[in-house]
Amino acid sequence: MGHFHFRRARPEDEAAVRALSAHIWEGEDYVPERFHDWLADETGQFTVVYDGDALVALGKLTELGPGEWWLEGLRVHPDHRGRGLARQLHNYAVQLAGEIGRGVLRFSTASSTKATHKLAETTGFRLINRRLPAEKEIEADSHMDTTVFTVVKPADLPQLRRRLDQSDYFAACHGLMEHRWKLWEILPRLGQLQADGRLYWWRNQAGFIIFMTGEGRGSLSYLDAAAADWPELLRHVAAWATAAGIHKVQTKPLATREARQALVAAGWQVNDERELWLYERPLEASGKLQL
Repeated sequence: MGHFHFRRARPEDEAAVRALSAHIWEGEDYVPERFHDWLADETGQFTVVYDGDALVALGKLTELGPGEWWLEGLRVHPDHRGRGLARQLHNYAVQLAGEIGRGVLRFSTASSTKATHKLAETTGFRLINRRLPAEKEIEADSHMDTTVFTVVKPADLPQLRRRLDQSDYFAACHGLMEHRWKLWEILPRLGQLQADGRLYWWRNQAGFIIFMTGEGRGSLSYLDAAAADWPELLRHVAAWATAAGIHKVQTKPLATREARQALVAAGWQVNDERELWLYERPLEASGKLQL
């Protein structure tokens, strides 16, 4: 690791983390908001990297669930880029995951981050999903029926599980739902998603969605219906969400020609230039960390 010092973050790092994050996304970085949650995580690790007294990089390894690990929040101070820090921190996190975890390790990145794609390939990751970001911001359509969605009841879960097991789209998604650029396995969470009111049937079980909310925004985290029904389902989602007081909805379905056509037909804005690319690798035992 050269002369850089890698270690678990401590409470006294907060000011330095905030100062580094002020350089990310024009000061709109989410890391400061997550600082205390990440610090309290005892299963993963919030890692900071110092060069002497200067915080130069940080990143987070998170256990999302049993056998389900996630890399997020990799940041390098702009004054210290070009020194191989991103590569070293990525390698450190992958090695750490191999020591403390089993199952799979995943992370997402934008299609434009070519250096990250190369880094993923050289550390045993494979690209398993390309997803198309889209959003919809409208006023509710008073002429559109917003009663076409009904909550999935506990008694419906076995039927829903069978539906997903037989769904080609679910298989192509590797059984994952998306929320805020993070991908989660659906099946282990079905019971909790139902209890939280996140699962909905559409048009008497002709389709199914997972819908997340937060901070006045909605996330269509998963949708499953016949390809011909996607435009209508997407229009209904937007009208239903805005009728509920949510005025912006985002989604990231698989980046297929059919999905793009459906989104455009339903009036959603599609960001073709910033696809979400999802990488995955199995976790294997590795040697002792060399710090």
